Amino acid sequence: MKKRLLCILLALALILAPLPVSAAQGAAVRCGSGQGQPGDYLYFPITAEDLSAVAAMELALFYDPEVLEFVTCDNGWLLGDALVSSHDAGGSLTLTAISAEGISGSGELFSLCFMVRYDCEPGKYPLTLAAGEVYDTSLSPVSLSARGGSVTVTEYAPVYSEFYLEMGLSDDTIAPGETVTAHVRNGW
Repeated sequence: MKKRLLCILLALALILAPLPVSAAQGAAVRCGSGQGQPGDYLYFPITAEDLSAVAAMELALFYDPEVLEFVTCDNGWLLGDALVSSHDAGGSLTLTAISAEGISGSGELFSLCFMVRYDCEPGKYPLTLAAGEVYDTSLSPVSLSARGGSVTVTEYAPVYSEFYLEMGLSDDTIAPGETVTAHVRNGW
């Protein structure tokens, strides 16, 4: 009976024991912030701080699809030869990176490009970044903190340029079907 109870307690201890987590002190990922007006292209970096031999990571970025439209994702210099992928689901973007050698250091992981939608309202909108599953090169889970950014949309302000046309004719009388040459001069 004692052996049976001891085996049950040991099994419960193994089941309830927390998984070993390799926590790189201060390891974090962050999303940049930006400002623009409708129609602008905005670039947001996803940067890492103090990564140590990360073999695989999954990040999720949540954004308002009524404000931003995802355009493209480029690899940052910190990823090197890592295999990366991005998947946009209209409001959530999943970013993954896998490296047999491990990703170490601080710097840019991804560069994201969004377009500010023409029909969005001015205001400040959050970009929420979350770290999913992260493993080191020994395939142990890694604790990674994540911090999002924001996008501030300003009111659309078109840029105007002043110019005028100056025309000179060589003859004051023009007959139907004749060709007239006009010279355009840009003025400020």
